[in-house]
Amino acid sequence: MGSVGQSISGAAPAYEGLLDLVSGAVDVLDQYAPSADYLGDPYATIDGVVKTYDAVTGLNNGVAGDVETYSGSPVASSQATEALQPEWIANQFGTVPGITFDVVAQQYLSTSSAVTLASGAYTVVLVLKIPATFTNAIIPVCGFTDSGEIFNVYFDNVLQFYCLASSDDQTLTEASFTTPDPLDIAGDNVIIVAAWDDTTSVLRVNGAVIPTVDTGFGPVGSISKPMKTGAYSNAGSPAFEGVMGVKYIYDGILTTPQIESLETLLSTRYGITI
Repeated sequence: MGSVGQSISGAAPAYEGLLDLVSGAVDVLDQYAPSADYLGDPYATIDGVVKTYDAVTGLNNGVAGDVETYSGSPVASSQATEALQPEWIANQFGTVPGITFDVVAQQYLSTSSAVTLASGAYTVVLVLKIPATFTNAIIPVCGFTDSGEIFNVYFDNVLQFYCLASSDDQTLTEASFTTPDPLDIAGDNVIIVAAWDDTTSVLRVNGAVIPTVDTGFGPVGSISKPMKTGAYSNAGSPAFEGVMGVKYIYDGILTTPQIESLETLLSTRYGITI
């Protein structure tokens, strides 16, 4: 499964995770071990039981149940309130599991300490199962959401994509971009890469470059706050719907070769054609 297999000589190649390819992510959620350093380490606490990444394949060996803590990298995420705990479920991306966040219960995970974006740029890498229809008008995926919708990656109900970093207590200057046309991904499993620096926006879906329109004012400033992922709703705002397999957030904009290397590995791992 994944990149693990038999070489011509019969020896299994070394495990390789996304952080082995491109290091430096400031917030991570992945059903596979983020790097070889995580093999055999705890993945999450599910229904009170600590589950680990497989020592060879790197895939988590959880069973269906509520996610209480997630090991993450470099900071852990958790949800102490049982009703707000998302669910780990099998076979969401082929045979690979995913995490689902109940939108009615507004389930989410929050990092145990601050996630820092200091460079004035960011890259978000996601593997998602997009719902065929939405309950809400938009679906934020992740963000800093203390008193405003900060650093949200979201879709609206016609599947236009938005990436937004907006002002909150003057800690960020708005910088955002959107797709001028709807994306034909309803009901699909997708690999999404979104990036922004002072002047450039990047959006790729399943390896294809998607045209965008810059709508913000940039540049993005520095921010350091806990990161919430899932169906967190701030002041009644819409919440995430769908299933998440991967979330990597980098403090900075990745190069095209770096992005392509991540997409290739994710395509293999999650059975998504690019």
